[in-house]
Amino acid sequence: MNAPSRGAITGNIYSLDTTTGLQHQTMGTMEFHAADGSLASSQSIQNYNTDTYLAAYLAPGTYRVRYVPMMGTLSPQWWPNQTTFGKAADVVVTAGQTVPGLDFFLLPAAPTVLIPAPSFGPSGVPSFALPTTTAGKTYILEFVRTLGDQGWQEVTRAAGDGAPKTLSDAANGDPSRFYRLRME
Repeated sequence: MNAPSRGAITGNIYSLDTTTGLQHQTMGTMEFHAADGSLASSQSIQNYNTDTYLAAYLAPGTYRVRYVPMMGTLSPQWWPNQTTFGKAADVVVTAGQTVPGLDFFLLPAAPTVLIPAPSFGPSGVPSFALPTTTAGKTYILEFVRTLGDQGWQEVTRAAGDGAPKTLSDAANGDPSRFYRLRME
């Protein structure tokens, strides 16, 4: 039951098991991010006895929702089926209402790529040089403004073809940014 001044969301969380297909995922954290990407609130999700999760007692507002599975072998996901905050859709939570159908389909986590130290050109633009890339893989440079921020935002991406690549953040107007490089 929800308080009349609060809202809720509900849906299903599935993981893809390459041997048995879709399975229900039962443990993780549901994150609710504000329009600027900051974490507004989070809730632990543990739905052992049901296929459907319920995240209740949410303050009314507009959020972008991210599910972070407890199992590190699965990738976090933004709703609906997105990998970054920038591609996620807004979810409007209204007092006294439950938003249905926020389903998540989790995929195995991508391997981690060690990010090289950036170089800075004359204009101060940080660039990350990859000495080699793998054909068929995509390299995605992402950033957050603080280390506590979970709202990784995509800067740029490059398709691997075996040749060296450089990924740069020309639009960096923040006083500081922290970067990671993902490979899909």
